[in-house]
Amino acid sequence: RYLGLKDAEGPDSEEADPRKINPQSSSRWRRLSPIVKAYVKALTGFVDTLTDPAMVQLLLRHATRMLPYVRPFPKTARALLKVALKVFGSGEEARIQGFMLVRRLALEMPFPFIEACFKGIYLTYVRQTKFTNPNVVQGQRFMAQCVVELFGLDMAVAYEHAFVYIRQLAIQLRSALTATAQKTADANQVISSWQYLNSLRLWARMLSAYPGKDQLASLVYPFVQVAVGVTRHLNAPKYHPLRLQLCGELVRVGRHAGVYIPVAPLLLDVLSGRELLKTSVKAGSGSIDFACALKLSKSVLETRVYQEALLDETLRILLLFFGSLSYSPSFPELIVPALVQLRAFAKATTVTRFRRQVKDLVERLERNAAHVARLRSSLSPKDKNALDALLPAQGQGAGPLDAVYRQSGAMVGGDLKELLQAHNAKLDEGSRERPAAGDDDESGSDGESPAGEAEPRWKEARREKRKRDRAAKRAGKAGAGEAEEGAGETEDGAAGAA
Repeated sequence: RYLGLKDAEGPDSEEADPRKINPQSSSRWRRLSPIVKAYVKALTGFVDTLTDPAMVQLLLRHATRMLPYVRPFPKTARALLKVALKVFGSGEEARIQGFMLVRRLALEMPFPFIEACFKGIYLTYVRQTKFTNPNVVQGQRFMAQCVVELFGLDMAVAYEHAFVYIRQLAIQLRSALTATAQKTADANQVISSWQYLNSLRLWARMLSAYPGKDQLASLVYPFVQVAVGVTRHLNAPKYHPLRLQLCGELVRVGRHAGVYIPVAPLLLDVLSGRELLKTSVKAGSGSIDFACALKLSKSVLETRVYQEALLDETLRILLLFFGSLSYSPSFPELIVPALVQLRAFAKATTVTRFRRQVKDLVERLERNAAHVARLRSSLSPKDKNALDALLPAQGQGAGPLDAVYRQSGAMVGGDLKELLQAHNAKLDEGSRERPAAGDDDESGSDGESPAGEAEPRWKEARREKRKRDRAAKRAGKAGAGEAEEGAGETEDGAAGAA
């Protein structure tokens, strides 16, 4: 209002486009700019010191509305970007607001600033994915999808950064392949770390999200070379979880990019080992989640739980791979080598369950091969449009592996909307589990909750402490009252004597 920009902001500044606001066009901006700069600096420093997620979200939302007035100050904008990236990588409660502020900065600031946003959000993701477990895997997927969404703002800049970071992954793989005997262990530890794997996951998600972009399409080949190189180099049985995860990412990239990636030999190599030919003596305990494991110990490799989980995951990804090619005219020929190895494995293994699972996969592949052979019988190989008509979207009926075909292109965890819903559901669940301040007053005094369940020890201890404090307070008041009464009697006696 002071600058005369009320019409530019519109009746509701929340819904207006801040990029239409240009405070430098006002004649009063020269007088107001030092105050605005000092205010934004103070706001940035205050947000950096806060620990309450609700306050952080509120101030970041306010900082987003202040971006038109931050545009003339690049250094202040960089400080604000640093705080937004810190919030994005630190807490799950305010992570969404931190990402939104980074995205608005990338859109608001002049061109070179978007490179700092891309670099900062990628490095923040890498720093926050040093370790993965079932408790943080959903948050890491959400962060990866946020990086993908931000890179989609400018494909040219995204290509430059993706090229540099994929090249760094290739250099680390080359160091592991060419390392001497003394340095082999350290080099293998780099390419078998969670940071390395999560970086490959991110670029696989990126290439799958923008398959038709010419800039990123040229990076599919180097990415596939790096992923296949890691899979072939780490061929020990203890690295089977890492190899299977990379195979799943390759299947997804090939499905979206429309290229053929030979994933089947990598998966069939797992079945060629001797660990699945007979039942292990040790039963094992619990279950194995291959999505949250990089490598397994020798004691786990000798259990039946590991054998069953390994075969289930291998056959699942193998089915996804062939499902992504289920409408290809060459499908009957593509499955021939795999069918030979699968039948050989079913004949060699002594485990009845494994034999039954492999035979079931073979039957599903043969049914789809017969379906494709029937459809292509009346087509000419030279007619590309007729071959494209094999797809169900072009009028043909769904094949036996149609559900697998659609599943092979699904993102892990879903798109940003689905990940955001899962992220909010997790936060709501955590807020319900967090004890409220007045829970102890509503519960009974017998140490049990109103529902009849035993209370936790911390709540009972807090109640006992409050009882002791109230008793001490009442005792203190009673002592003070007796002292005042004695003093009054003394004064009355002195007055009567006088």
